[in-house]
Amino acid sequence: MSGLLGLLIAIAIVAMPSVIILWVVGKLNLGLEVDFGSAIITGFMIAIVGGILTFLFSTAGVQLGEGLIGGVFHLIVSLVILMINTRYLNGLKVTGYVGVLVASIAIGGFYWLGGLLLGRIFN
Repeated sequence: MSGLLGLLIAIAIVAMPSVIILWVVGKLNLGLEVDFGSAIITGFMIAIVGGILTFLFSTAGVQLGEGLIGGVFHLIVSLVILMINTRYLNGLKVTGYVGVLVASIAIGGFYWLGGLLLGRIFN
């Protein structure tokens, strides 16, 4: 599935688990402090930026949709978005990079597993 519909589905699927992952990791005191509102904004930004970049890469002929490459790609996107959002969101604070790394790995892992499962369902 490609095109705008695929982009919207990917954003909807990735956004809410990303929010939950960010909020839970923030509660674990690993160096990432986040309130629920900032987790929502950051989770949706990760999903939107990741979805748009995946769409752009796929139109250029590079498939990042499923598998390990998609998971690593989304891990990098979540790392970058988290570090950018710490400057602009008052409810998001990084005091140690372990929390950011754990959250990004969890989001990348979810994206990897979700891409594998959805790829098998829709293919």
